[in-house]
Amino acid sequence: MITAIAVLLTAWSMQLSAQVAFTGAMVNSCGANEGDQEFVTFVATGNIDPNLLSITYGSDIACTVGGSVVYNMMFAEPPGFIATLNALAGCSAFVAASNPIPAGSNVIIFDINLVASSYTGWNTFCSTTTYVLFTNLPNPGGNFSNAGSVTRYFCVDYNGSPQGIYGYTNTVPTVDGTTATWAAPGTVNSNIPATPNCSFGSVAPCAVTNITVTNTSACNNNGTPANAADDFYTANVTVTFSNNPTTGTLDLFRNTNPTPVASISAGSVAAPSYTFMNVQLPATGAGFNLTATFSAQTSCTFTSGFTALAS
Repeated sequence: MITAIAVLLTAWSMQLSAQVAFTGAMVNSCGANEGDQEFVTFVATGNIDPNLLSITYGSDIACTVGGSVVYNMMFAEPPGFIATLNALAGCSAFVAASNPIPAGSNVIIFDINLVASSYTGWNTFCSTTTYVLFTNLPNPGGNFSNAGSVTRYFCVDYNGSPQGIYGYTNTVPTVDGTTATWAAPGTVNSNIPATPNCSFGSVAPCAVTNITVTNTSACNNNGTPANAADDFYTANVTVTFSNNPTTGTLDLFRNTNPTPVASISAGSVAAPSYTFMNVQLPATGAGFNLTATFSAQTSCTFTSGFTALAS
């Protein structure tokens, strides 16, 4: 499912001069005019002047081949646009971007002709403030490639300083609601839903926020009562997450063992949680860690400590 910008910011390394962390793009949009419905998101890692921000797009890593300007100046808010967004959300989550935009802020850039009612689920923004900038994308028919087997790039600059190159690859033909999300500069596979999905987009970094263990069984001596080393028990393990990728797997690891104790296709799970049933765990009586990670976005991970059942 496509979800909204998360408050939890993904940790990543950038040069000290970086002011902008590009986080997402809607590459196959919803609505009548494809190009008007596309948008991008970023996090201001320092105080920024929106007029010093430049985002370009192209088919080469320098964004010069087939390139277009995604953003290079502040456009005025279309009358009533933010009021409409907040009405759809049922809260006051959206605020017109100021100058400067404060460090740590979530920012979304819309085309001035975007029709907000083409998307649903705006209420998922209500947990945080999102600053809104406006641009005028050049092609109402579509600016970001949504064809299969292509790679495209966003090049981000601030005040003449490169902030990173963010690429995405559509591994197969896309459908409405396809997004690309980044935790750091680099090239990622786009998030392609199984069917068109216009419930507002997973354009923000994925977050795993909790792991709980329930329904713990009694100890099983594994048929060797004299050997405590192979004793085990089972439990249900619930992983809570948001903005998850739909490719790869959701994996559950015990301590530092690189082989997961449980795994499922990420396309088979949906926020806010998934429960692994009857996970087998060693009955050591000692403390241990469980880590949940999405393989397609390894920065989307969470670790929690537990105490094992004694043999």
